[in-house]
Amino acid sequence: MIRAVGASRSRTRALCVVVSALLLAACGGSPTAKSTATTTAASGVPTSSADNPNGVLRYGVDMVSSFSGTLDPSASTSICDSISLALIYDTLVHVNGQGKLVPGLAESWSLQGKTFILHLRANVVFQDGTPFNAQAVKEGLLHNQKGPQTGSDLNIISSIDVVNPLTLRLNLSTTAGSVLPYDFTSRDGMIVAPSSLAKGDSGTDPVGAGPYRFVSEIPGSLISLRRWSHYWDPPAQTLGGIDFIQASSDAPGVSALLAGDIDLLQVDPEALPAVTDNPAFRTGSSASSSYLQLQFRLGRPPFNNVKLRQAVLYAINRSAINRVVLGGKGIVATEVFPPGSAYYVPAVGNLYPYDPSKARQLLAEAGKPHGFSFQMVIPGGVTFLEQQAEIIQSELAVVGIKAQIVEKVSSDIASYYYDGGNGDAFAAEELGGINPTGVISGEYDAGQYVAIKDGGVRPDINALMQQAQSSANPDVEQQDVRQAVAIIAKEALEGPIAFIPVSIAWNPAHVGGIPVAPADGCSTIDLSKAYVKR
Repeated sequence: MIRAVGASRSRTRALCVVVSALLLAACGGSPTAKSTATTTAASGVPTSSADNPNGVLRYGVDMVSSFSGTLDPSASTSICDSISLALIYDTLVHVNGQGKLVPGLAESWSLQGKTFILHLRANVVFQDGTPFNAQAVKEGLLHNQKGPQTGSDLNIISSIDVVNPLTLRLNLSTTAGSVLPYDFTSRDGMIVAPSSLAKGDSGTDPVGAGPYRFVSEIPGSLISLRRWSHYWDPPAQTLGGIDFIQASSDAPGVSALLAGDIDLLQVDPEALPAVTDNPAFRTGSSASSSYLQLQFRLGRPPFNNVKLRQAVLYAINRSAINRVVLGGKGIVATEVFPPGSAYYVPAVGNLYPYDPSKARQLLAEAGKPHGFSFQMVIPGGVTFLEQQAEIIQSELAVVGIKAQIVEKVSSDIASYYYDGGNGDAFAAEELGGINPTGVISGEYDAGQYVAIKDGGVRPDINALMQQAQSSANPDVEQQDVRQAVAIIAKEALEGPIAFIPVSIAWNPAHVGGIPVAPADGCSTIDLSKAYVKR
């Protein structure tokens, strides 16, 4: 999934991962707000006379660039919708601070061959008071299966049987059911209440089983949620409510934070110094597997030619982009997974060092000694992505490659680039995933949206991923994924540039405790140890 596009990539590709659960050092001073906390609330959050259990957090988020305009997980076409939807619906499976799958609305699950058993949590109700049971989950999964983006991985479910009120049997068409728990951590695992499905208004008046119920919306400006009093996990509800307020993650959004119009915000790299240099505010960062990337359209010229793709990679100075765009705080990316990951392959880790001479040599070998031209689409209105595109354009020009930058707002990316087939490459931010096989399958599997639209279907890579997904042996999975990583790198099927840390900033005069930066730009900031002050 590429951030800030209207069309999500495959669901598994869009899943977010914690490569390292350790928080990086705060960018400016201590990440904790000074407090006179003396007691602990039921939530486990330190409290004091300043704690307002009914306080509403003003959460700045760039709805215009990141949200797709619906509150129905099935209709959603952007993984970033999960920022708000996860609080309304919750998910069947959760991810803990170490990036591991743990129970959510589902207490347990098991896979045997083509049969996946799902056991639900007891005594859960939707926000309209109706039971959260197996029949409701069946209807919700079938609803999600019809979605334009959420349904791609759910398509392996051929039928669903209700075994008892808290147990479902998912009958699968393949043995690749190991992907489902990962899928259930995001939009695929968000269950719309049957009453909302019956009325057909889940996109505008959603009812879920999450910690905060929907109150109202001003499209593109405000989404108001308030605490749901019968949520199954009360300690997770540290706030009286959340108002998602339109605020970009660059300079204008930071200005809104500094002016007191919002309480907290995810901040783009180039805007972060304005907050870190101000002692009245706090910042924090998390490691991420999301990376700046140049995605090639592989199914037609010019990028169906491997030597031209390799020439582009040799011509890009990744270290310079990391220094300018990410302030040097990122990690240069040379393959799909970052150094230190179990799926990183050292043998292909530096195949394309910055080498303009090598780029020119490959251009000549490909019959393009004077270079070539191509159209590079980017998400408009995202400053650091615009910076990345301009640097790529400048560096490619040195070797005679002319990149025409075309900016499109998020709502137009799908129709222009993916469905319309316009443009030869897409430069944006690629999100990682907690499921390594899904991270790869999203771009190369014959059943995945991006693979189809980009002409990137690869039977050899797909076979490796199917083998990995059908195995319960982690060593087999790791071996298969690493083989696929090596193929992607050697054939220059995509252009990773730099892994991006995710940074947040907040006003400690209004927010107590420690908000925790998410593992990627399209997940909700962890508020389980934060509270609103009186």
